[in-house]
Amino acid sequence: MNKNIILILLCTFLITFISCDDDFLQRIPETKITELGFFNSVKDLETYTNGFYDHFGAGSRDLTTDDQTRYSEGDELARKLKGLMTPANVGGWGGWGTLRNINYFLANYEKVEGDEAEIKHFVGFARLARARWYIGMIKRYGKAPWYETPLGVDDQELLYKTQESREFVVGKIMEDLEFAALNLKVDGGMRSKISKWVALAEISRFALYEGTFRKYHDELNLTDGDAFLTKSAAASKQIMDSGRYGIYSTGNSDEDYNNFFKQDDYSGNNEVILQIEYRKGDPSRTHQTVVYFYWGLTKALADSYLMTDGTQFTSLPGFNTKTYEEVFVNRDPRMKQTMMYPGYKYPNEKNPYKITATYGGYTQQKFLHDDKDQSQWNAPTDMAAYRYAEVLLNYAEAKAELGTITQLDIDASIKLIRDRVAMPNLNLASANARPDMVQIEYYPNVSGANKGVILEIRRERRVELACEGFRATDMYRWKCGTTLAKAQLGMYVSELGEMDVTGDGTPDIAILRSPSETGPIADVAADVKSKLVMYYISNGGFSLTEDSKGYIQMDSDRDQPKSFVEPQYYYSPIPNSHLVVNPKLTQPTGW
Repeated sequence: MNKNIILILLCTFLITFISCDDDFLQRIPETKITELGFFNSVKDLETYTNGFYDHFGAGSRDLTTDDQTRYSEGDELARKLKGLMTPANVGGWGGWGTLRNINYFLANYEKVEGDEAEIKHFVGFARLARARWYIGMIKRYGKAPWYETPLGVDDQELLYKTQESREFVVGKIMEDLEFAALNLKVDGGMRSKISKWVALAEISRFALYEGTFRKYHDELNLTDGDAFLTKSAAASKQIMDSGRYGIYSTGNSDEDYNNFFKQDDYSGNNEVILQIEYRKGDPSRTHQTVVYFYWGLTKALADSYLMTDGTQFTSLPGFNTKTYEEVFVNRDPRMKQTMMYPGYKYPNEKNPYKITATYGGYTQQKFLHDDKDQSQWNAPTDMAAYRYAEVLLNYAEAKAELGTITQLDIDASIKLIRDRVAMPNLNLASANARPDMVQIEYYPNVSGANKGVILEIRRERRVELACEGFRATDMYRWKCGTTLAKAQLGMYVSELGEMDVTGDGTPDIAILRSPSETGPIADVAADVKSKLVMYYISNGGFSLTEDSKGYIQMDSDRDQPKSFVEPQYYYSPIPNSHLVVNPKLTQPTGW
């Protein structure tokens, strides 16, 4: 191979390493490790692997999905759906420095002498980190070159090769995860430390992803999805049977769900399997949680919440034309704990919130901290990289997809989640006997004897994990990407004019065609009119689906419609620049 090409590849690795791992490099620069003979003690292994914590994260939004309306800053999925993404302008195929860093550890840890269990613990951490890195590659590209040694200039054959198959890479991922689950130590109650439970939670999550992806993506011609679903269910059950975790609850069904997501410290919270720690007043240890400046939530998400008696909202007469105030009446308490409802007040403010019509009206409040000033750009709240509720949902879904779910399984999973908000339990026989027609239309490729319960578990997952970054991945693995391309709608508006959106009987906002067309509010008292928040369709940004009435829709969707190309858009392209360096790489399906 040409030496220049090798050097380009290594430079790419190093540039990515430096850009993605600044904090880690500040702790233990690799040159120093080599010079000082770093791998001398178990403490060295701990110091090295501390850098791996930086690669765990958690989401607080569901960008460009059917749970979210307009996102004013744009994102990669939006660009893909609007046909703006190409191999010439896409990012990605980076992070190889992170992988090299992990493999460097795995190539050198054997120099350390000490307690075997301690050493295997940190090896398990490294293999978990490598598995998670490759999971990202599989989700994005479908396959990737597999490397398990740190590459050097002389590794010409390894550097210059094509991708291994999905089956091969996923097999290696599962080997790493299962090694980690066997060798990582029990956490001892410290939610911020890596443990076998974290590895099991990742198996629960990824094996469910892979099992359902293989089941619903028949174009792959992979028929072994059940093997992964079995692994997901088994890992989930091991966590459940440990007795170490539970659903956070104080008995206050109207607040507990929301309160879980705005805690400054998760160290004593037994729903959290791994926490990401943040600190108030330390900009380097805070995160951005901007939940109402740039987007709204959708009618489709709002419609998903059940009534308090467990029946479907969408079965009510006239559900499609209910007012903003009416849609929140007698609903699953998680709805009011996720969205700003009529009468909601921002933290530490006296006056009720008035909707943002330009984003559809349904505004996210989940993750909004009680200290409003802290919750925007420098939120100090801890985040949960893995939480027990997700594990319970994974278990129920895996068992349902396998066709082995029983009412006892539901009682041990879905019921616990619903108990927090005092919602009725899911009944297996009833769900399968009378599948929800709206859910059937939403997920048309679900079939079989467990069709009804699978649909209800998907509803439960959507509601419980709303705004946590799972939705796009879920829709991908269920092969429902075309739904993401639909124009997402906001609340229903019966006519132009004034509206009461705070529930106090007095108009708060007005939606008009333009500033000069004030006829719809001509009869509003002057003192009330002066306090109205005015929204004008002529200003652009939004309109109504039936001209002077209907659902709020985003002009961006109308003017530049989205589309989803199957199966191409389930993957992202590799940048052309990387194919120039390594012509043996091949683009994912369709690209």
